[in-house]
Amino acid sequence: AERSHGGAANNDTHPSAVKNDVLPGGNKATLTLANGTTIVLDSARHEHLAVPAGSGINIGNGLLSYSQGQTTGTNTVNSQYNTLATPKGGQYQLELADGTKVWLNAASSIRYPTSFKGTAIREVQVTGEAYFEIAKRAGQPFRGQVGTMQVDVLGTRFTIEAYSDQPRIRTTLLEGGVRITKGESSQVLKPGEQSQLTPGGQLKVVRDVDVDGTVAWKNGYFSFDQADLQTVMLKIARWYNVNVVYEGPMMTQRFGGEIQEKLTLSQVLTVLGKSQIDFKISGNTLTI
Repeated sequence: AERSHGGAANNDTHPSAVKNDVLPGGNKATLTLANGTTIVLDSARHEHLAVPAGSGINIGNGLLSYSQGQTTGTNTVNSQYNTLATPKGGQYQLELADGTKVWLNAASSIRYPTSFKGTAIREVQVTGEAYFEIAKRAGQPFRGQVGTMQVDVLGTRFTIEAYSDQPRIRTTLLEGGVRITKGESSQVLKPGEQSQLTPGGQLKVVRDVDVDGTVAWKNGYFSFDQADLQTVMLKIARWYNVNVVYEGPMMTQRFGGEIQEKLTLSQVLTVLGKSQIDFKISGNTLTI
């Protein structure tokens, strides 16, 4: 096995000499149109597509954006829904027809209308992890649906983390306000607070969270705050599209700090932790 010499996470960028190393993720996604057509997106694709109601879709530089066309004779448009989904090892940016900006992390998706005209609520459905900067529209609130949990936006910037391999759904508020609703329970968050939906369906509010850490992935970093090895490996597995296998006793060490996402897999493993980590990369399998 290749041996890494762990340390607190940092931005060490020494070149990797590990055989079978894995490159980091990048701008990759699949767009599914209302008629079922799928379009593979990456950094190299640049295109303009026409969609109903005179709108258009622009694709380029890792960004998918919707330009809202003009309507005549009525203010109501029969919106069609599109879905943007990222694979493991992929991220993508989206600008909705209302100007709302969304960043999708790896292994995530968002379903949304191509137009918000004539709708009382701007509503989208989310899986995985996404960061939102909401465009303000008086009289037309924004809502994010995560399974049976509802996020009503009272402000502008927040994140949702709702991966199926993690026990809690986390919503973190950076600016403004959001209301989280699950069944009969409801919580309004203030900036710096995070709601956690437990597996039992209970809403819990955590105050004074590291909000910068929750959006580090959007800015090109892994961020760990006393995370255990399995939590660290969940993020690594999604970004490098690898399966993680554990051999021997599980490390009890906690990890903290930031590491650049642009590093190769072996480089990231090399700068993790103060004690040594033995690892082997074989195809898309990482053995710890």
